[in-house]
Amino acid sequence: MQTEKLKSVWNKYKTIIVSVAAVVLALGFVGSMLGAVFSGGELIEKVETEKARGLLQLDNAAYATGYLVGDTFWFDTENSKVALIAKDPLIDHIVKINDLPQSEYGFRTVRESDGEDVLGELVNDPSDIVLDKSIKAVEVVSKKYPDIKTPIDVTVSGRLNPEAKFFAEMLIEAEKTNLYRDGELLTEEQKKTQPDPDKPYLSSAGSAGNIKGTDCSGGACIRNFSSGMQFEFELVCSERTNVSLEILVCKRPQATLFDNGFVTKLNGFDIKTDATIPEGGSGSYFTPYSFTVTVMLQRGYNVLTFDYGKSNPVNFDAVKFVSLDGNAIFGGLDAVLN
Repeated sequence: MQTEKLKSVWNKYKTIIVSVAAVVLALGFVGSMLGAVFSGGELIEKVETEKARGLLQLDNAAYATGYLVGDTFWFDTENSKVALIAKDPLIDHIVKINDLPQSEYGFRTVRESDGEDVLGELVNDPSDIVLDKSIKAVEVVSKKYPDIKTPIDVTVSGRLNPEAKFFAEMLIEAEKTNLYRDGELLTEEQKKTQPDPDKPYLSSAGSAGNIKGTDCSGGACIRNFSSGMQFEFELVCSERTNVSLEILVCKRPQATLFDNGFVTKLNGFDIKTDATIPEGGSGSYFTPYSFTVTVMLQRGYNVLTFDYGKSNPVNFDAVKFVSLDGNAIFGGLDAVLN
């Protein structure tokens, strides 16, 4: 009799009973998982192994990127600002320090070995790092969060050639330096025949009546260049020092701002000249004009570039580097032995 009642109850309510049982088992499984996480240490282990994320930002930082073999790395720790932004897994809020104390960051090399990057030891003083050609970067590293760092790419040339000649002044003609058009290095023949054989880039070439720029340095300049073109001037300096840079161009009929079109960079760093090229009067395109800015050259290889991004530029004549103390510090690319 009792068995019949149980069968009747089961048949009537079996769907509900099965559902309730499934819920109870599921809750039991979840409860056991939570217990394992909190009591077994899995959550704690996850927090402890999670790394801080963020960035180091160099604000108004002064450092050198070009060196010769055996030079020490230079970074102005007194005047440079290093900002830290970090998400620490053990801290609820974002860590943000606009001017990190020098005691809180260090330096380490990134060396290329067999196609892989090998990190050097962290040092406090940047001058403890001696450069060689296998070093491709120096990282500025947070001591609190060693995974947060920012690299400074470096170029390490060979050693100075003891037989090379150095000068207190160096003039580099625009018509003899590297000229690029949309990334393509133009040949000497292309400079003499393009973009128009009658009025090519080289002002001393072309058809009769179109040879111009005889009053310019070297008796010629580069004309008719357009947006997407770049001048590249290269030299070697025997020391890291401030020098005078004279930029020689030609006037146009109307006054123009040099920086309104030209993007000037020295070793990858922007230079603002704030120069105004005065008007030359009607038909004036080849009247020489120059202005001077002070720049810092790095020891070893240096590259000065002028990118043009507009139409109707001033014609470009040359650049001239002058030592401020009269020392012979400028040399050609043969001044470094690789």
